[in-house]
Amino acid sequence: MKWRNPAGAVDKAKAENLILHVCREMEDCPEFGAIVLAKVLYYVDHANYLKNGKKLTGFSYVKQRLGPTPKPSEFLPIRESLISSKRIEERPKEYFGRIQKRLHAIDDPDLSVFSQDEIVLIGSIINSLTGVNGKCASNLTHEELSWKLAGQMEELPDYVFLLSEAQLGQTDLDWARKVIHGYRPQLLL
Repeated sequence: MKWRNPAGAVDKAKAENLILHVCREMEDCPEFGAIVLAKVLYYVDHANYLKNGKKLTGFSYVKQRLGPTPKPSEFLPIRESLISSKRIEERPKEYFGRIQKRLHAIDDPDLSVFSQDEIVLIGSIINSLTGVNGKCASNLTHEELSWKLAGQMEELPDYVFLLSEAQLGQTDLDWARKVIHGYRPQLLL
């Protein structure tokens, strides 16, 4: 089944400025690279979805070998536009004997495109992934049920971020009964 993002479009201004902001904030983090950037974008978008009912950037996400990433057809044109306009650049950096192509922000992000709550949310996600290397960030997302259930390059619906294997508690059951009871009169019609 093919999933379609109900919002329909990427918010280019927010996507560009989020990428710039993450690159700027994490530029001194030795572990920062493409994998960590993808995970910051993923968690920012999904934390915002949980809080506000929509993703911050509007990116769709797909399952890839190293975890969910923004859909390449949406992310790569924005990344390439930022590079060609010299707002970011790729810089090779040695990391544990390998050359890592790291994005470095040349321009400052325009944070006015974000609300104060969004800036706080972004900061908390960046802080939680600072010092986490790509392997650990990938392993974290590999534990998510949504990633386990999807096929390679399959688009992940926004709501699958909510899936869990956790046991239902009494609070969960009480909530479900309340919701079901609210629909009961409509079911009898």
